[in-house]
Amino acid sequence: EKRAWMAAAAIEEIELPTRGEPVRLQQYQDLYTTEEQKEYIGGNRLSTGEMIDAILAWKLPAKKEERDKLLQEVAKKRGLPIDEEAPEAHFYFREFYESMLTNKYVQENLAEAKAELDRCHDATRKVELAENIETMRKKIASSTLKLETELGQDGMTVFVKIHAPFETLCNAAEEVRLVLPLKPSGKVLPPAMAPSLEQRILSLPLLRRLVVEDVPDDGTYCGEFKMAHRDRFVNFDTPELFFSPAHRSMLVFRILQATRYERLETDGSNSERIGINRMLRKGMYAAAYPLHDSSATKAPANKAAPQERYLLGTTWAAWRCWPKTQPLMRIRDYFGEKVAFYFLWLGFYTRMLIPASIVGLGIFLYGLGTFKSQDDAAELCNSNAVICGLCSTCKQWILKTACSAYEFGWVFDNGGTVFFSFFMALWATFFLEFWKRETATKAYEWDVSDFEETEPLRPEFRARGTRADPVTQELVPFFPTGVRRRRFAASVLVILLMLTLVIWAVIAVIVFRLAVQVALYNRDESLHNSAAAITSALAAVLNLITIVILNMIYNKLASVLTEWENYEKQTEYEQALSLKVSLFQFVNSYASIFYIAFFKGQFVGRPGARGTLFGLQQEDCPQYGCMLELTIQLAIIMVGKQAIGNMTELVIPWIKETIQTRFMLKRMDKAGKDKKIVTRWERHFLMEPYGGQFAEYLEMVIQFGFVTLFVAAFPLAPLCALVNNILEIRLDANKLVHRIRRPFAERAEDIGVWYDILLFISFVAVISNAFVIALPSAFIPKLVYYYNNGQSLTGYIGVAYSPSPLTSGSGSDVNCFYKGFRNADGTYSRLHYEIMMARLAFVLVFEHAVFIVKFLFAYLIPDVPKSIKLAMRREEHEARLALESVMLGARTENTPTIVLNQ
Repeated sequence: EKRAWMAAAAIEEIELPTRGEPVRLQQYQDLYTTEEQKEYIGGNRLSTGEMIDAILAWKLPAKKEERDKLLQEVAKKRGLPIDEEAPEAHFYFREFYESMLTNKYVQENLAEAKAELDRCHDATRKVELAENIETMRKKIASSTLKLETELGQDGMTVFVKIHAPFETLCNAAEEVRLVLPLKPSGKVLPPAMAPSLEQRILSLPLLRRLVVEDVPDDGTYCGEFKMAHRDRFVNFDTPELFFSPAHRSMLVFRILQATRYERLETDGSNSERIGINRMLRKGMYAAAYPLHDSSATKAPANKAAPQERYLLGTTWAAWRCWPKTQPLMRIRDYFGEKVAFYFLWLGFYTRMLIPASIVGLGIFLYGLGTFKSQDDAAELCNSNAVICGLCSTCKQWILKTACSAYEFGWVFDNGGTVFFSFFMALWATFFLEFWKRETATKAYEWDVSDFEETEPLRPEFRARGTRADPVTQELVPFFPTGVRRRRFAASVLVILLMLTLVIWAVIAVIVFRLAVQVALYNRDESLHNSAAAITSALAAVLNLITIVILNMIYNKLASVLTEWENYEKQTEYEQALSLKVSLFQFVNSYASIFYIAFFKGQFVGRPGARGTLFGLQQEDCPQYGCMLELTIQLAIIMVGKQAIGNMTELVIPWIKETIQTRFMLKRMDKAGKDKKIVTRWERHFLMEPYGGQFAEYLEMVIQFGFVTLFVAAFPLAPLCALVNNILEIRLDANKLVHRIRRPFAERAEDIGVWYDILLFISFVAVISNAFVIALPSAFIPKLVYYYNNGQSLTGYIGVAYSPSPLTSGSGSDVNCFYKGFRNADGTYSRLHYEIMMARLAFVLVFEHAVFIVKFLFAYLIPDVPKSIKLAMRREEHEARLALESVMLGARTENTPTIVLNQ
């Protein structure tokens, strides 16, 4: 494609074959000819002056001979059955789709009906034709989009500019049951309740800085939009102000989603051929997007022109705004509720990390200030004991060489971590409970409290009949529940199979690591010191390749399975897909961490009786212990992965946009075009497409797992997450405003299934931290020895390292000490069993105590604030009064006048 860009000659005229006469593609010079029209070139207007609500783009072959051959194939095969995947079929489907958007076939039928009415002499037939004509006129007036097709400056990209008339938007708003502000009824209602104590606490300057915005309540009430009551809604007489930018975007996208691109067969065999999303997946269109309303960095010359993007770019997406509040209402009005809820949640999560970071930093500073004063550390640093090699062929080493690592281990492995684990379990409970209250508040303020109840069906939903709605008794499409359950069960089996493959892949990597390490030790003595590093690097590369391959397969499989399950609502579809993919990603992300925390070093055996896995000696903890290794792994993953991810999100879209822009400008230069004039739709086409919020949520939820699941090993995790999230908010905002195409707005009433995933992680975190303290941590062994030894740790190192039962012969297991509470003959000592019982008792007591407190606080904290409950009741009452006044007026106008005789 790059060579095609560079070698292209001057752009020539292109004619597209259609059902009628061929259509010549025009460029902006042909469409925008007058001085007034030329002002629209850099903006978002059609040549006739109407606002552009969406852009559809598709590409022609760059080389003339390929393009001519394709167009000939299109003309030759017109009217013949063709495969959906064939390139020439895309022309037919696009033409049909655009004809449906403009109601072209309805207009043709209307013209034929009018002609027939003029010729008809049958009175009955005339009445029937008149009714059909009126129906078609209403359909054209209420559901027609205006399209304008233009060939881009590169001579390859075709842009279809779409405008939705106000009447069409109103009918779409009624169809999706959009909630809009009502005019006041005129009755005075009592004042609302004062803010609760919780609201006043969370509104303190220190806690509200990152998420709360100062948007005063305008006192309006909202109701579901009805065309019959349209005069009761605010700004209905001013069409340009009636719908917000997000509403216009969402309604147009709904129309694009619900429009078929092939005539429905009588047997329903092609029922799935509907909607712009499927057309994008099949390559019929290269892109579909709404335009940004202005520049992100330069204010419009006309102050009355839309400038939401500029305001967001200067007050939200700029890096200097990092300590400022997020303009959530403006985000919602421009990008829609789904995007706004993500930034609301990210800001709320970041704000709640502040107290966790302060406590975690305090625990870290406590360990940092006391690690030099521990009796057991002093004993180890003065010990000349010879320690057995980590494997049967590894070299022996002197215990005091691990002095620094052992001392530093106290920084992250001390008594304060137990308190911090308990604190973080309660923190997760408060975070989730307060988030439910925040969700209820914003869902009410943004008029989406009952969105999922009133959400329309997915256009891709394939019904198997109709049935009466239990409430309204209207016939609604349905899909048998039993069929979906069987499909879901089959999907679960496939997912379990894939997760089993992941687990076996992890085991295979571990076996590979052990085999390579043994081979290196046996190959050359000079490789002994670097064997661990080499095997770790090779295992990491193999693990990365395995993860990438399985991830590609699984993501595609999850999408196919979710589509096959055939969900009725878009929210249900997204939740099912998110659950499948996130489950796989969690196994991928946490598998190695769980291995280090709970399995590594637990089954190594002793000298003379080493534990094996598939005939290979199991891996032991390094000299500094598994707890510190777990800490290092968490620190590297949290800091390194997030830093790389943030740089990737910032740099890659900029690089791609820059390269594509340069190619386009070079092609324009070869064609003799003015490079200073590039239309807004062409500039936005060169941007990266919006990939949705799944990756953003997944990144943050995995981070939440690191903050809660293993916080006993890394108390600085909340602080690392806090710093990252402050940058993440502005990075995501900058990317959304500056670097990617504007997404179509979508509604939502919460963050969906991600809340349930967070709740699940918070429960698993309690058990996980209990076992982290009980197994890899030295807290329990030291505590048991401390009370058995008269509340002193003197002599602990001599007990924690047992003498090898091998006293004769050669090898690294002879005449040395190894870690473990064992007797001289290799059997477990009494202290070992006491420690195991203490570990079990700690796990049971810790998790029961935490769960009891968690459930208690979850029960005591209401999900919806009292002020919101009252406000919702007040709004329902106000909406009812407003609509009743309309109905009363209608009844008064239609009441017949009764005349009484004397």
